[in-house]
Amino acid sequence: MITSTGSTGVQSVILKDSLPWQLTYQNNLKINGVSSAGDILTGLNLGTISPGQSKVITFEAQVASEDKFIYGTTTLTNAALAYNANTAKTDTAQVVVTRKGVAGVATEVETGIVGRALDYILFPLAITFIIILVFKNYLVLLNEWFEKRKNGAIEYRANRALKKVISSIKSRERL
Repeated sequence: MITSTGSTGVQSVILKDSLPWQLTYQNNLKINGVSSAGDILTGLNLGTISPGQSKVITFEAQVASEDKFIYGTTTLTNAALAYNANTAKTDTAQVVVTRKGVAGVATEVETGIVGRALDYILFPLAITFIIILVFKNYLVLLNEWFEKRKNGAIEYRANRALKKVISSIKSRERL
């Protein structure tokens, strides 16, 4: 619906609608319930709209086939533009499309363990074995690093204590 809300009429009003690609214009265009030969997509001339006057514009659109939508909910936003030489106004409308999957449809995907021993038993065991080997090597390297740090700290403390003793002996010899 388009309404003139001002105190003066609006002249040469054009209405243009841009549909999302998943909606196809199907004609059956009507202005205030009367069929019209215009095209809302390229621009429909509504003429003059008097102050307080409204015009109801309706048309039909076809929603695309379900394969054009993802599973779940898709919101299609339709934008309309009403304009003339002096002003322009836009508005939107939304169409919500829900695509659902059918539960329990037969497929060829195997779901049991029969015939899939390699996938369900041997493959996880091999991966686990590889992980253990990798982490074992890292644990050995980590342990060696800690030992080096520990020995370095012990050596540092021993050198400090030795220097203290030497310093103490030197100071006694001076006396």
